[in-house]
Amino acid sequence: MARRICVNVEFFASIRDKTQKNHESMVLADGSSLQNLYDALDEKYPSAFALSMNEFVFVVNNKKADPKKILLLHDKDSISIFPFVGGG
Repeated sequence: MARRICVNVEFFASIRDKTQKNHESMVLADGSSLQNLYDALDEKYPSAFALSMNEFVFVVNNKKADPKKILLLHDKDSISIFPFVGGG
């Protein structure tokens, strides 16, 4: 049996509104990346994650993560997801 990890995901602003959840635990395959998590969330909540991954802000274990870089997740990681807010 393949090893699994469980990560805790917290949703904010419009993402919380569209998922109708504040947080969720996600079970992923060991060796999963932030991209794998995003893909799983997009499959589960297509209206909340219809945009490119670059349109969101990810914070992993209290550190901002660059969605353009490969970031492997670990068991019990905490991921906060915010919609990107542009200013001008």
